[in-house]
Amino acid sequence: MKLLTALLVVIGLVPAIAMAQAKSTLDVSKDGKVTKADMMAMDTNKDGKVTAAEAKAAGVSDADFKKADKNGDGIIDYAEWEKIYEPG
Repeated sequence: MKLLTALLVVIGLVPAIAMAQAKSTLDVSKDGKVTKADMMAMDTNKDGKVTAAEAKAAGVSDADFKKADKNGDGIIDYAEWEKIYEPG
């Protein structure tokens, strides 16, 4: 019974772990949330947009960048960022 309980706990955590890992590269501050501060930290030239090069330099995976770049233009602007960030 203890083994079954342990397995159910582990199985229950798998989706949460996967979700945390999916967001982890966009969470450049490593505070557990994808926030406006993360975008600002990546935007090294302070033009209000994050290029693929800026994101890569901050450790963002190509897959996460593509998910955030909703229109596929190679830039994450604030409107795109608002769709993925968590206020905080």
